[in-house]
Amino acid sequence: MPWEDALRTTGVGFAFTVPVPLPNFGHRIAIRGRCGPLEVMTLVQQVSVKSPGIGPTTIEGAGLSYHERDRFGIFSRSAFQLRFSVSLGEFQQTGLIEPAHITYEAGRPMALLQPAEAGRAVCATAVNSFVDLHTIAFGTAWLPRITTDDLFDLYIVNWENPDSPQVLTISAGIGTKQTFIFRPDGYPGDDPSRVQTLLGQLPLQLWEELLVTARRDLVTGDMRSGMMHACLGFEAFVRHLLTLNAPDIDLGRSTLNDLCTRPEHLSSLIGYGLESSECDADLRAAYRRIATLRNQLLHKGALAYEWTSDGRQVRVSIETPQDGWDHLKLSLDLTDSVGALVEAKGHASGLRGVHRCEWNRRLG
Repeated sequence: MPWEDALRTTGVGFAFTVPVPLPNFGHRIAIRGRCGPLEVMTLVQQVSVKSPGIGPTTIEGAGLSYHERDRFGIFSRSAFQLRFSVSLGEFQQTGLIEPAHITYEAGRPMALLQPAEAGRAVCATAVNSFVDLHTIAFGTAWLPRITTDDLFDLYIVNWENPDSPQVLTISAGIGTKQTFIFRPDGYPGDDPSRVQTLLGQLPLQLWEELLVTARRDLVTGDMRSGMMHACLGFEAFVRHLLTLNAPDIDLGRSTLNDLCTRPEHLSSLIGYGLESSECDADLRAAYRRIATLRNQLLHKGALAYEWTSDGRQVRVSIETPQDGWDHLKLSLDLTDSVGALVEAKGHASGLRGVHRCEWNRRLG
């Protein structure tokens, strides 16, 4: 849609800035779409950062500051407007905004509004959709996805009269920078010993990289990628242990299920298979869940799976961020549990490769 026509769109929604340039869209772009049942007009304009504060001195001109791979929005940022085609009263019923606090004007109570957590999530999702669109269309894999913490100056705006939009809230994004001459409460403390310990364990093993990537994916809302990395991270851990301790075993195309059921695989490390009565029931259930999720994701791209619990089929759908974090923790706990079992046997038989599990617990 032409920009001038898009500016005439009426509605209520959000205005905010993010430190993510989208240069190949041009100086500005407007796209009409849907957000669930709501119709929304999204307007994105590139905003020049007048004083980047990094690199050589910038000579300001009439154009937009630009750097080919400006990953962190040092030279330019993107100003978003999400205009939902609803009235203010209807918008208040969506759950995207909520009262901030009550004030009184001429003796009458008035509620100031603020974006609800669901509203902030919608804004971040909108940005990430544009980042993905830009990346696929123009090959700009360097563009980062964002989280709700990256929303600058987030306002609720009423465009009932597009010529005179009404801001309904103070900024709910990241506030003005403050400088402290002392360490404020809650500021992270120093722990150089922790850094020194980790330096001795670099570079990361493949399974560790996968689990770190899973967490990064979930932070930016990339659920399927996060779950796939979580599952493959645990699978790579089991393969890592087998490669170190049983190099003659041909893993070939063994699946995660194969690794726990075939007698020459995991049982060769801990003394029994997961189907054995010796195996802890919770460990067996967690292993089956991660293995089943891995297959569903890899073969169908599905964030849902079924597994048997107490003799009945249970269907699990991963829909919310918390669902994702719960399953990452399941994978991390499995890594920890299997590592502990192998380590316990390793004291007598010299098994290797599990000493790194402890610091990975901090990923959860």
